[in-house]
Amino acid sequence: MSDPITTEELLDAGEERTGLLRGQLLLMVAKSAAIRHIAINHGEKFVLKGGSLLTHVYGSPRQSIADADYYHLDADTVTTVDLEEAFTVAGDGFELDAEFRYRDPSMFEGAAVFEIDQIDLSPAPQKKWRRGPELKVMISIRTGEWLDPHDQELYYHDPLLAGDDRFRVQGLSLDELAAEKLLGWCTKDLAKHFVDPAYLKREYDSRLDYAKIASLVARKFEAEKGERRYRELGIDSLAKLGPRFTSEERIDRVIRGDWTRLAQNDILFLPQEEARGDGETLTDVENVIRSGLAFWGSLDPELAKLHAPQRR
Repeated sequence: MSDPITTEELLDAGEERTGLLRGQLLLMVAKSAAIRHIAINHGEKFVLKGGSLLTHVYGSPRQSIADADYYHLDADTVTTVDLEEAFTVAGDGFELDAEFRYRDPSMFEGAAVFEIDQIDLSPAPQKKWRRGPELKVMISIRTGEWLDPHDQELYYHDPLLAGDDRFRVQGLSLDELAAEKLLGWCTKDLAKHFVDPAYLKREYDSRLDYAKIASLVARKFEAEKGERRYRELGIDSLAKLGPRFTSEERIDRVIRGDWTRLAQNDILFLPQEEARGDGETLTDVENVIRSGLAFWGSLDPELAKLHAPQRR
């Protein structure tokens, strides 16, 4: 029998450390195991992005549980069959069986069903979680160019994993991640895309190069502006990003007005985040909004230099 991908002891410690339920931890284990498999076996082709990168590489207290987002560096020629083969695992302490489809011409989306050796996944009365018919990791892979390759080695860490719980990955730089999150919030009413820039501003402000972020936003926008999500919102120029990012109506509706539900179900923070000072903790919605708008305040002058010619 192969070595387990996690243990009951690691899961018990994870419950205490994270405050997550057992079922949520199992999803995170499977996601991290899939990311480790890709890093070891196909690492040269995949660039990790999104919440998993922010949580497990850059230390965000917001917990990304069951989603992995990638750029595939050969996405122009890769097929769903190629991706299913890459994300299929057997005999590595767990089994992962992936099935991909095209979400749209620029994105593959897959669900990977998994089993874990030596871990009881059946419902148990003494546990605080219940297993559904299947446990799935959701994987999204976009066509896109990695715009800011960097010399810094990035290491993914998940103490829920047995064996090697820290391994090297290819991932977006802080600046490119910030650019992605800005465009994410401008085009999708998902609070996490506002919370993440707030975290980057609070934790990494001195390391962020706002001129570079602005340049990356402009390059990504130029490549993406024809997509449906931009067209439906009428975002056809860089100048229209600011009103979307800072919209009081959107912030009130999507974030402030729904924060209680979000904090209980969607925006899950490590318990230690509550111990931060009253003016810092991201468990307080007003701190999130203040920090998120401060991120925009630092970026706006640099972005304005790029879209100013469009006003003439």
